[in-house]
Amino acid sequence: MNAENILNLIKALSRPYPGAHFFYEKKLVKVWKAEIINVKENNLEPGKIFKKNKSMPIIKCGNKALKLTQYSPKKNLLINSYLWKH
Repeated sequence: MNAENILNLIKALSRPYPGAHFFYEKKLVKVWKAEIINVKENNLEPGKIFKKNKSMPIIKCGNKALKLTQYSPKKNLLINSYLWKH
């Protein structure tokens, strides 16, 4: 999906709703807030954490990227790892 659609999903499922989520190392992680980031690198795979900004992971999406600004539980999401939606 593109970054705008994912961000809209995150907003729609935010509190008081159950939250958008993904799995990281077989653990459920809920996303409460994110922001769109423009990326210059086009050769990155969607779903890959390619950078961190002040410990906030930046994940490549279909067209841009998302910086996860609020998520729980706070896990150390490693650069070059992938997020999965089951």
